[in-house]
Amino acid sequence: MREIKYGKEKPKVAFLSAKMSLGGAERVISNLVNGLSSEVEVHTLLLSDQTQHDYPLGGTVVSLNDGKKRSRLAEIPYYCSKIKKYVEENEIDCIISFMEYPNLLNILTPLKIRKVISVRNFMSEKWKGNKGLVWKLSFKYLYKRADIIVVPTKLIGKDLVDNYKIPHDKLKLINNPYELEKLTRNTMEDIPKEHEHWFNGSTIITMGNLSFAKGHCHLIRSFADVKKQIPAAKLVILGEGGYRNKLKHLIEDLNLSNDVLLLGFQSNPHKYINKADIYVLSSYYEGFPNALAEAMACGLPVISTDCKSGPREILAPDKDINVSTSKIEYAKHGILIPVFKEECFNEEELSIEESNLARAIIKLFEEESLYKSYKKQSSERVQDFHIKNILNNWLKEINS
Repeated sequence: MREIKYGKEKPKVAFLSAKMSLGGAERVISNLVNGLSSEVEVHTLLLSDQTQHDYPLGGTVVSLNDGKKRSRLAEIPYYCSKIKKYVEENEIDCIISFMEYPNLLNILTPLKIRKVISVRNFMSEKWKGNKGLVWKLSFKYLYKRADIIVVPTKLIGKDLVDNYKIPHDKLKLINNPYELEKLTRNTMEDIPKEHEHWFNGSTIITMGNLSFAKGHCHLIRSFADVKKQIPAAKLVILGEGGYRNKLKHLIEDLNLSNDVLLLGFQSNPHKYINKADIYVLSSYYEGFPNALAEAMACGLPVISTDCKSGPREILAPDKDINVSTSKIEYAKHGILIPVFKEECFNEEELSIEESNLARAIIKLFEEESLYKSYKKQSSERVQDFHIKNILNNWLKEINS
């Protein structure tokens, strides 16, 4: 392994990612790249071309994509050879990858440098059943070849140990970083006038890819019940994805077209979140939910499913991570509700979990002291994830 050089010359680090747009992992990479640029020479290698929706990146950014279509079996050796060539020509000291495919390429590329992979999701939930056999085999037999595996939550690490036999000493817990000052500046921007009426003092907001994993259908159904008690309530959903049409039809079927706004992807979502009143995370599973932490940084009280993983460690850090609530739990830094059982678009009656969410929202709106308490707790808790604290942990791994 090449020795990392100290003195006046900065260590050279390459981040490896499939893309740099829309996702939570990509946002983490952007924060890390920009935050580390004063301490290390940063290179970012992408498997796809950059787009107008990409998160900003400092340092050197290179796309390894040559535009040719290949099968996955042909693609893997192509990318491994490109990564190897770039790393050797630029004398990279450490390569850090995020998500399954980049992690696989990182491990398979024959290089004698420090290799760090980062697992961002609760893998046994994401790939449960017969899904993702290749990925599950790679977790079990290849991941242990990395020098270190960074996980954003304790539960993700436990999942890797329990289900994929990853040695515990390979794991390093590093929470996601947030540029809180920049986020605060983002909240000060005005929103378009055509959206102002959606933020009337009784607005629930959520942010995330419009996909199965985010459980938006349950939030919409619960919101319909909230409307019966709080007629002025509005629901704003930030994000884009393949479930847009399904969600749109559900909104129409529930006669909520004037009360639920699918706002799509926003380059600055924080200016909207800051003007809402309650943030709800309705996911079936997460890694470390960036949107939840960012909503807390915007000063919103939060309600979240007690899904694996992240919400419990953020909202109830003093509680057992192996426990999952079966009722509404008023945790120290926010409200936890049970995870929804299954997807639900057509059933007329609310599930117990959907009713729990509706009750928690109504209680937060109606009890001022509870609302103010959780606003305060949100702002205090998110300071633990300030980028200055998190960068030091990454620097230790890079220089290890």
